[in-house]
Amino acid sequence: MVVVALVGLMLTVVVSSIGDGGQEKQMENEARRLVAVVKLARDEAVLMSEELSLVIEDNNRYSFQRLGEKTWEPLADEHTLNQHSLQSGLVMELELEAYAYTPKQKKSSDSNSTMRDDRAVRIYFLSSGEVQPFTIYIKSKHDPDGVRFKVMADQEGKVSWQGPLHDGAS
Repeated sequence: MVVVALVGLMLTVVVSSIGDGGQEKQMENEARRLVAVVKLARDEAVLMSEELSLVIEDNNRYSFQRLGEKTWEPLADEHTLNQHSLQSGLVMELELEAYAYTPKQKKSSDSNSTMRDDRAVRIYFLSSGEVQPFTIYIKSKHDPDGVRFKVMADQEGKVSWQGPLHDGAS
């Protein structure tokens, strides 16, 4: 019984020291998730003959929308493609056709709160299977020039990720 208790105690110490794998593992998980949902959205656009978009709402949140008759509508019926926020401490930087854009939040009149910036960016998934080419870097909010992961898509709809990248490597 003492041996079992000691083994249990050692396992507890080892598991708690490992934790969630650190911020680099969180970045990798977010990159893998983003690749999976982008592929799903691309396939959904083709299968349903609809125009979809990935909306980068601020530097740590994204969602998917469908083009309705007159406006873009949330994909309310798609649980996997609902709004998603990156894990705490992570942010995204988006590049569209060699243009870097980091969505920002703006201060509201109440200095203690922020509101969504109206300049959300939309990346298009066409029913033909084409995707608006993009690159999204997932990185630490506190060390923006440190380790990061790169998610990219080309016009034909090929989606991939790379990482960890260090010191400006792309």
